Amino acid sequence: MSSEDQDMSKNVIISRKTLVEVFFKSKYKSFDSKFKEIIDFVASQTNCPTQSRTDLTLQLRNFKRQFNTKWLLHGKHRERLFANEKTWLDGSCKFTRFVVINSGRPTSNFSDSSENSKRRKTSSLRAEMDADFLTYAAQMKLRSSGRTTEAQVIKKMSVCPKYAKDCFDISTEIKVKKISPREALSLLIEAQLSRKQYEIIRNYAKDIFPSYKLVQAEKALCYPKDVQVTETEAVVPLQSLLDHTATRLIHSQKSVLLTQSISSSDKIVLHTKWGFDGSSSHTQYKQKFISETADDKYMFLSSLVPLRLSYEKNDSTVVLWQNPKPSSSRFCRPISLQYRKETDELVKAKKQDIDQQVENLSPTKIKVNENVYEVVHKAIFTMVDGKLCNALSDTKSTLKCYLCNATSKEFNNLNTVLQKPVKNDFISFGLSVLHCWIRLFEFFCTFLINYPFRSGV
Repeated sequence: MSSEDQDMSKNVIISRKTLVEVFFKSKYKSFDSKFKEIIDFVASQTNCPTQSRTDLTLQLRNFKRQFNTKWLLHGKHRERLFANEKTWLDGSCKFTRFVVINSGRPTSNFSDSSENSKRRKTSSLRAEMDADFLTYAAQMKLRSSGRTTEAQVIKKMSVCPKYAKDCFDISTEIKVKKISPREALSLLIEAQLSRKQYEIIRNYAKDIFPSYKLVQAEKALCYPKDVQVTETEAVVPLQSLLDHTATRLIHSQKSVLLTQSISSSDKIVLHTKWGFDGSSSHTQYKQKFISETADDKYMFLSSLVPLRLSYEKNDSTVVLWQNPKPSSSRFCRPISLQYRKETDELVKAKKQDIDQQVENLSPTKIKVNENVYEVVHKAIFTMVDGKLCNALSDTKSTLKCYLCNATSKEFNNLNTVLQKPVKNDFISFGLSVLHCWIRLFEFFCTFLINYPFRSGV
């Protein structure tokens, strides 16, 4: 004690009953933990410094032995102890009051001390006690303080050194999984990142993201072959587009093909839907086209969407892949993109051209490992709107039904409508909305108001 001098000047008298009351008020369960509360109480009454706690414990040793004997004698029963040991409880214990004279810088708590101070304060303890003794003492001290998790960790480390190495080996580095170029491409598209933005992100995590060149190479694999581009049109043959789509789907479902045990003789069917539509009022730029009739104000798009990849087995359809969002633009694959205005002549010509390509489609043969699979294509023309339906069925008026040519005046006369011939070639377009009478909702409201509801129905 270089900075503190202790002067034992006065004594502190504390009754045994007070000490016992402190024992019973403790929140701990074990006897030693409860008795520690008595030591802390006496230390606060006598101003005992941390360095002299050992001397204080020795002064309480006789009281501890007597109290433990009487406590066990009465079956650890508080009321029985107070009733039968009144004479002993009325007695008192004498303790020395410590007077601390500060001369210099005050000492700090052990937890607030620096690393060098902690080593200096524990040097004598480490020199006198071996490692097993200190480890067990730390374990029991943590357990008595309610910190059971830390106590269990110290116990496991002392029993199994391999456990300590696995937990605290600083040489063990965390392995970060690097994403594939395909996953990086998906991230780049979903987040709509530019090349510069992606490279900035990659500079902070090169061990996670692949280089942009690998992402570009993966992006090139997403393009079909035989793409023809002019100044007013970009077209890909339907056969090439479907071959590319089928190949990508088959390779993405490679694990499913292996688990399903599909043989090379089983024909896989790729169901797709296709259609076209026009748009206008696009931004016109001053850059001139070679053709004087070309105009970038209008655009006409033909596209298809894959719906399902399946095959027949034991008179049942087994689905290998199902489009989760068949109406999403993310799955839309362009067939052609033209700077042309949507007209009846253009619609009919494009319909005839794609129909011809659909009739001439041939199966796609795809090799996966040692197996060769054959994919048959089934394309359905269903992506249409009312304007296209009228153009393809030669219906001049938008108030006429493209299926039966009924006019708005004839819709209320059911007998006249039922006698009209139906164009079966256009039934695949769906029912014309003109047949849904404009006052149909009013009819349902009137029907429900006048319907005799019954209780419990």
